[in-house]
Amino acid sequence: MLSFTTLLTRPIKALGLVLLLGAAGLFLGRAYIYDAADIAIEKVDDQEALLMIADVRRELAAFQLSVTRFFATPGSADHIADVQHAFQQFIACTSAVEMLLTNGSSTVVHAAGTEVARVLQEVKALRHPIVHLEAPHSKRRLASAMERIDAQDMTLAIAMDTALVESRNQTRAVLMREADIQMGLALGIAGIAAAFFLMTGYQSAAMSRIRRKAAEHSDKAAFAADHDRLTGLPNRDAFMRNISDALEAVDDAERFALVALKIDGIKQINEQYGFQVGDSTLECVAERLSMSLKALDSRNMLARTGNTTFMALLRGGGSASELSKTAALLLEVIKAPQKNAYMSARLSGSAGLALAPKGGISDRDLALNAELALHEARLKESGSLVQFTPDLRAGLRRRRRIEEDLKTAIRNADIYPVYQPQFDMKSGKMVGMEALARWKHPELGMIPPLEFITAAESAGGIVDIGRHILRTACQDAASMRGRPTVSVNLSVLQVLNDDVPRFTREVLDETGLQPDRLKLEVTESVIIGDTKRVRQTLEQIKAMGVAISLDDFGTGYSALSYLTEFDWDELKIDRSFVAKAIANDRARSIVETVRSLANTMDARLTVEGIETADQRDVFAALGYQVAQGYFYSKPMSFEDLNASPFVLTSRSLEEPLEPSLH
Repeated sequence: MLSFTTLLTRPIKALGLVLLLGAAGLFLGRAYIYDAADIAIEKVDDQEALLMIADVRRELAAFQLSVTRFFATPGSADHIADVQHAFQQFIACTSAVEMLLTNGSSTVVHAAGTEVARVLQEVKALRHPIVHLEAPHSKRRLASAMERIDAQDMTLAIAMDTALVESRNQTRAVLMREADIQMGLALGIAGIAAAFFLMTGYQSAAMSRIRRKAAEHSDKAAFAADHDRLTGLPNRDAFMRNISDALEAVDDAERFALVALKIDGIKQINEQYGFQVGDSTLECVAERLSMSLKALDSRNMLARTGNTTFMALLRGGGSASELSKTAALLLEVIKAPQKNAYMSARLSGSAGLALAPKGGISDRDLALNAELALHEARLKESGSLVQFTPDLRAGLRRRRRIEEDLKTAIRNADIYPVYQPQFDMKSGKMVGMEALARWKHPELGMIPPLEFITAAESAGGIVDIGRHILRTACQDAASMRGRPTVSVNLSVLQVLNDDVPRFTREVLDETGLQPDRLKLEVTESVIIGDTKRVRQTLEQIKAMGVAISLDDFGTGYSALSYLTEFDWDELKIDRSFVAKAIANDRARSIVETVRSLANTMDARLTVEGIETADQRDVFAALGYQVAQGYFYSKPMSFEDLNASPFVLTSRSLEEPLEPSLH
């Protein structure tokens, strides 16, 4: 017979055994849960790896876009700078991914990482062509490489999508398995002790945080694939999908349009204040543009499609004029003063408007129409808005024809200089002439300089044109009566990609022209490109006795900051100030200030664009010394100018200019 003590102790022992087994089970289950949690965290790391790969794809897309624009829509030096900047941005974002590939990755992201490594290897091989992008062989190599990169990018996109889906599925399976085990343990020991329940609750809360973190990283990866990291705006791919959806959903009564925007001034802010200030400014402008669009119609959309380019989808427009007014409003938003702790500046921009025709159009054609209109606006003054017309398609064909024929024109020396004489405003005597490039195409006729100069900068022929104009101008000046000076313009690419001092010395020796009869003109854009290198180049030229002129003074972003960079012989005031100085007291105060600066610097003041006697009298009274413009003479060939009466009254170079009025 069992004693009471035995009856009492057996349940106690049994309960103790149950408690011991429950504690052991809890301990083992807890270890398993932590192991599952480690696996879940590993999947979170996979999500972070995919985020970095998404960053690479976004920067690769920006680089592909800049290259596509470079080939499809010729531009100025900004096109080359955009390609080079996009390349540098891409290389900068790849360091973390390369470290990931070096340290190894999980099997989930291994395939995507392998494709990234192939893309990185292909793009890094373009470093030399990107630096020398104006060279024809570099362009061919770039075009060939971009075809391979496009194919590899498609493979990378597939691998990344596969990795993302697999990572999500594995994470979900691990979490679900852990949840099932945890639920079983909780039910098994629920009656044993409340302490075990509290511990399980703590573990449940920890795993919930892991789940939320994994979900957040998954959402971030999806967002990063479709949005710009700086501004948070949709990228070009996401924007094009929205255009396609809008084209399918629009009814016959609704009109909508695309606006392509280019913001000017960010590059100068980057170089003067740093990229952090430039990015902050760009982010602020993007926010203002987006808010203005949403205030007009909640369906409107803004996307960042390039470094300083945006595209807006305008919905709800009742007429073409209303949509045009909205596009003009966006330009006003860009022009609004930008102020922060570092600087205060006014940006500018250009816009191209493309209306969606009622007959239907593809998303890519509509976007191309907007970009063609933007290109046309960029050829006009800053702040211009151009609406797409079918003629712009013909203009695209014309630009391609000009690019194709430019090589032949350069080879045959069909691009030649004409000369616009310059006069002492006080005596009326001719004191110099400016060489201006001209091209008479056998079929297209006279091609405006802006057209073929832009094409030459894009196609890599600007150095050859600049050399030919400089050599011809020096030959003509050496044989011209009256011994006037001759001014020749230097482009940005010419200064940065040619040994200008050496070639100038060769031309002077070859033609016999005295160095003090040659003046080389540069604009502020040349200085912005590489201040230290440009200053060294100009100092070498000036050491020969050749004069250096700052052309189009006052039209740049921060003109006064460059006056101290060099000992200028001449400041040449842009024609845009001429008409304003007659009717605007503020503009007249500016030109008076420039005169005082020139006097302090002991620099000659030349004004271009004088077209009336009133304009001549105003600037003469203000103390300006030299003028040129249609009031005096149109540009002429060397033969006509040499035979004109102007050279008969030309002063000798030894005769000093009349002193300026103070």
